[in-house]
Amino acid sequence: MTTPAVTIYGRTYLDAEVTVPLATLSEGKGKVDVRVHAELGGFGCNAARAIGSRLPAGSVHVVTVCSPLDLPRLRARIPAEVVVDAILDDSDPTAWPPISVIINPAGECRLLRGRGEEDAAQWRLDRVAAGARTASLHILGRVPLPFVAELLAQRGPAARIAWCGGDAISAELERELDLVCVNVAEAARLLETTDRAPNDLAQALARRAVRPGAVRLVTGRGEAPAVAAVREDGTVRCHEATIPAKLPAGAIRTLKGVGDVFAARFLIEACVDPEGQPRTDLAVAQALEVAAQAATAFITAHEAT
Repeated sequence: MTTPAVTIYGRTYLDAEVTVPLATLSEGKGKVDVRVHAELGGFGCNAARAIGSRLPAGSVHVVTVCSPLDLPRLRARIPAEVVVDAILDDSDPTAWPPISVIINPAGECRLLRGRGEEDAAQWRLDRVAAGARTASLHILGRVPLPFVAELLAQRGPAARIAWCGGDAISAELERELDLVCVNVAEAARLLETTDRAPNDLAQALARRAVRPGAVRLVTGRGEAPAVAAVREDGTVRCHEATIPAKLPAGAIRTLKGVGDVFAARFLIEACVDPEGQPRTDLAVAQALEVAAQAATAFITAHEAT
């Protein structure tokens, strides 16, 4: 049996994608004829598809809450080499997953979504498969904060825990995390500042981290280079990604999930070697370049590489 190297935690959503001129939605029509494409998505699905082929089969696990009815569809959405450790919720067999509506995924990419807290009681560490809990790297999407606190309290001495859930994290928990990946808007809200410079924000987050070697990645949302700040012996060292090339509109297939792809590839490259072994020294600069290339490939081809 392959030893788990990475466990990804995230909610699963039913994504309904619609491509329509935004102006038509404000014309007062009672009905707009448009194709709706639906598929299971969310951070767990997106991250697994981004990194599934990067590591040996069986070394990546995905933990999510879903109903027994949705499990086969979820399994089909995630690469075969990734292990799905579902927390099954059979409290309401007829319930749908939380629903996201994504308008113009290749353009404005407007996302309509509730907070999805209905499954909060299901997220308990004792319901996570034992194998998944032994991974050296734990990557968290936007999951309930009590679950995050439980995972932090019970982590092994060599385990690293990363957060990719935006600003939906308390300051107390954020300081305890080994790695955090956020965009400029999320970082500014975490720091309660109007600053929008990725370098400044990444450094400020790294300075208040308490874990040795803590990393804080702040992306510029395509408008500025991403910056990863590393806390080293009381100082902060910054690594800056290459400025992203401007893509013509016709080359963009989708923007939905590109932040998840960037974060997942950054974390894997930084923390885990190609054999699935944890790196002693994080490969931060290399990971930034790999993540940027993966994000561009995803945007233009709708697949992570």
